[in-house]
Amino acid sequence: MLKQYFISAWSQIKQYKLISAITIGATALSIFLIMLVVMLEQVKTAPFTPESNRDRFLHAKFFSISNSSWGDATSNGPMSKQSADALWKSLETPEAVTAYVVFAVPMPVAVPEQPIYTADVREADADYWKVFDFRFIEGKPFDEAMVDSKRPVVVLSES
Repeated sequence: MLKQYFISAWSQIKQYKLISAITIGATALSIFLIMLVVMLEQVKTAPFTPESNRDRFLHAKFFSISNSSWGDATSNGPMSKQSADALWKSLETPEAVTAYVVFAVPMPVAVPEQPIYTADVREADADYWKVFDFRFIEGKPFDEAMVDSKRPVVVLSES
């Protein structure tokens, strides 16, 4: 019985080549697009290293402030580290709160006995290493004492 279905389908494909090609192509395209949407949503929400606890995250990238003297006007944009610390660090419910720069900023980097080059820099506080799980090939993450000392510290990725 199954063999008859394949024979019938093959004869239909040979008889109506253009319609068969369009149907097969449209079916393949629709499956591809559905899979693409599912994969994009999974990348946004599934826990992957270094965000293994993504299901417990609250991200706040941009904020809006207003003042009663401004009327209906608001100011929108990224929040400063000082404002983020004042708002979020005082909360008792979260296990850990970190503030870091979302967008990498190109900055000149000088290494002894090497030419100066530009690196993409993202500033972060010491709690960054409590929230995100990175594996270190060498060295260790910086801690609160290093941040408080205002000592320039860097963590390099392998790339």
